[in-house]
This record gives sequence, structure tokens and C-alpha cells, in this order.
Amino acid sequence: MKKFILFFTLLIVASSSLISCGSPPAKVTESASTSDENGVTDDTALYLNVSTRWETQDDTATPQLHKTCKINSLAGDGYTEQCTATIPEGQLYYSDVIFTVGTKLATMCPIVSMHFYYYIRSNSATYMPPGDTTTVDCSTEAKRDAEKKCWGGAAPQILDTDFPKNTGLYHLTGASLFNSYTLESANSVRWDNDGMASNLMSTNNMEDTDRDTPATKYFVDTTDSVSIAKTRMRDYWVACRDLWNHPRYYIRLKLIEEDTKSQDGTLDEVEDWK
Repeated sequence: MKKFILFFTLLIVASSSLISCGSPPAKVTESASTSDENGVTDDTALYLNVSTRWETQDDTATPQLHKTCKINSLAGDGYTEQCTATIPEGQLYYSDVIFTVGTKLATMCPIVSMHFYYYIRSNSATYMPPGDTTTVDCSTEAKRDAEKKCWGGAAPQILDTDFPKNTGLYHLTGASLFNSYTLESANSVRWDNDGMASNLMSTNNMEDTDRDTPATKYFVDTTDSVSIAKTRMRDYWVACRDLWNHPRYYIRLKLIEEDTKSQDGTLDEVEDWK
């Protein structure tokens, strides 16, 4: 089975309007269930595991699970689970982040998709990306869509050259009930580092109230990316879809770094949105 399959264009997952054709699959009735090591029971329609693995470890090393978010098959159609995963800031910076998405009920969720967090880094015609020595033109939508360096977050890394044309991936659960997507460590990629350690590539913890209307407004260019209070930002979204592509369930993920605790109080050692 192919691990990555391109999914959708640059859209807002939560507000996508889809129409079903024909009768949807029958709902699964509640029954006695068993649980795996992460607490995912066999009546789980959709789940997301957020794990990390130190960048120095081999790919065969067992990841550390930080959060499991799940939706039971009896949840109402269109239900959204709000999920927050918190990881110590140093561990997040030096670790790969692994997103495992899936279902225990392939007939209910034959298609499981994941869209990845991203934001626009600049709308300037002479934007200097972090770590670069030459500028790129991010002044129009067409130019941004042709230049990955105009964007920050996880999606440009996981999707690589297929972003921003595509913002997510999907898999068919009839072939495999789950699939995993890996975001390499911020320390190794240094995509959103601007002269300091930064977790902007993985964390999407900007408050909703600090975000502009996504479709119409962009931030004013600045070299200090943390001070960009209003950007076009998209969160991590996981969706369960039926055979008619109707979205039955959603999981919205906020990935947050935990600041350092010391005798002097809380210290923010690695850059993020707060």
C-alpha cells in the first residue's frame, strides 16, 4: 500500500461542504469492546495518536505517546472532537513528531484523511526566509502558491513539493486501518528558525481570536515571526469520510509546547506562538 496519497486542494477542512449521493453506510451498534495499548477500543470510529521519537534514535525505536484523541461510533454525524497535545518544548524541538490516524471500523470510515497545520509567513515581494541569503516573492496568491518558502508549519515539510497545491493526505482503511505521518524534528529541518530554537514548525497554539479572517486578510511582513499576531493559519484536522466522501467525524488538533519550569518561574526556552 502506498503510504502517502495526495488529498484535496487548499481548502478549510472544517467548512468544506460535501453532499452525499445515495444511502450512507449503516451505523454500527454499541457492543462490548476491547482496548489496545493506547486505549483505542474496537468501537472507535476515528482516532489520532500524537507521539515523538528523539531525532538521534533509529526509526525502529518505539515512539513515546503523548496524546490519544478518539471518537466513538455512537457520536452524532458531523461531530468534532477538540484535541490538545502538550509536549515539553525541548523534547518537541529535538524530536520527530508522529501522527497516527485510523479507525477500528473500516465500513463506517472507509476514508481517513489528515490535513496538516500551516500558515503564510509573508506577503512581501522581497521576503527573506529564515536561514536563507536570497529573497523570494510572496506578494500575491499565485506567487505564494508557486513558492513553498512563503509558508511555515508542518504541511510544507510533510507534503514537500506537493504543497501548497495539496494540504493533506488520505488512506483507505480497507487496506490498512491506520496510517502514520512523520514530521522531522525542528532542530534538523530548521524551517521556521530565525536565529533561535523554534517550534513554530509544529505548534499551532495561536489563539483563535488572534487570527484574521483567513480568506481575505494577510499579516504585515515582519522579520519577527512570533510578533505576527494575525496570519492565515490552518490547524491539524483528521476526518472520517464515508464512500460518498461525506465527512462523518472530525478531530481538530492543537499541538502545544510545554514551557520550562524552574525556581524562577516559567521560562520559554524555545520559540512558539505564545
